[in-house]
Amino acid sequence: MLKKRFLSAVVSAFFLFIALTPAALAAGEGSTRPEPMVSIQYVYINQASTSLTISASGTATVYGYVQRTPAGRNIFLMSTLQRFSNGSWSNVRSWSRSSTSSSATILETHQPGGLTE
Repeated sequence: MLKKRFLSAVVSAFFLFIALTPAALAAGEGSTRPEPMVSIQYVYINQASTSLTISASGTATVYGYVQRTPAGRNIFLMSTLQRFSNGSWSNVRSWSRSSTSSSATILETHQPGGLTE
């Protein structure tokens, strides 16, 4: 029981860290409706990782990966790129994947000016 609580606390801290990591980038449409800063919804996750890299030219590469345990059935993965401007965060772009296989991956780029690959 103590091991489960510790694991839950570690995973919660990991997701909190991810949600609070700055993800700023070039111009894009912002959200007019405030959204919760952190939304942790996980059950049966074996492994999860995420990264954001921004090149010298400003191109952002967003990566997210989730692998479920054998007891899990569905995976839903969502990554949202945000930028900080004029004292507030706004959404630039979001990507999502859903899968019934053992894992799901997001690997997307966003270029300044709104061009995407």
